[in-house]
Amino acid sequence: MLPPPVLQSEAESRPELDYRYKPCPIHGKPIDATGDHAAACPTTRGAIYRVHNRIRNYLGREAQRLQLDTQVEPQTASLLLQQFSPEQCRAMFPKNSTRNTRSHAKLVADALDEIPHLPAEQRDAATRKLTKLIEQTPANETGLRIDLAIGDAWIDVGVTHPTKQSTRDKTLRFLTAEAHSPQNELETPPVADYGKKKHDKYQPLINRARLQKQQRKRKTEPTFYAAIFSHLGEFSTQALRLIESLALRTRTLTQAGCQITHTQIPTRASAEHRNQLKDAIVATLVEGYGHVLEAMDCTAAA
Repeated sequence: MLPPPVLQSEAESRPELDYRYKPCPIHGKPIDATGDHAAACPTTRGAIYRVHNRIRNYLGREAQRLQLDTQVEPQTASLLLQQFSPEQCRAMFPKNSTRNTRSHAKLVADALDEIPHLPAEQRDAATRKLTKLIEQTPANETGLRIDLAIGDAWIDVGVTHPTKQSTRDKTLRFLTAEAHSPQNELETPPVADYGKKKHDKYQPLINRARLQKQQRKRKTEPTFYAAIFSHLGEFSTQALRLIESLALRTRTLTQAGCQITHTQIPTRASAEHRNQLKDAIVATLVEGYGHVLEAMDCTAAA
């Protein structure tokens, strides 16, 4: 990319850059030609979140078009088949994971698991204790909500920028090693790390659904997908697997006589829809990154 336009009177310079730049009015860091600061600056977070929402909504619409049971940001209580109330879910699965919230969540979960096994004469006291625990959940604490539920697939979307300053060196080392010894199905460190962060975040919820399956309270165990995308067009392995599952659904429906794409040849319909999904997401990433740069420019001009 070309360096952002800047008035000479506003320009500053650094030895490591071969152009003059306008500093971010919030942090004083360079508004650089590669957009790395723009992708990490809190002032552009709204633009980045809009990219996230557009990808989430697009995947949801495509799943509905494939006649799949689809929910966007479903209630956690609904995901867990109404075994727990919304208030109990908010206490057990806090969105902001800290030592205190995790400790509180464990107390609530342990109390909920214990009550059904207590003698009848002890249940009232245990229920009152549980109610007090739930009331101690901070009023501003929001519970976990996944982005999408498509059948038995639970999906959370993430968008990252692999060359921002905090991850640039790790990404360059990875790409250098990859150039010397190519590997299949490898992700850049920012994409892989973000996927792991998503799995760690939602693991308590996944574990609870797994326990429900073991207790025969649900027929199937859900599969969690951390669908991570980068502004440079990288798709995480799980994002590609999700797209592949939708493409296979297209083939199944085409075999049954449904018109999903322009062709009625199942294998071609599957391939066509697979490419459509990828192309649409890449276009959203490119346009969205443009809006991120635009938001940074507006901040600098303010």
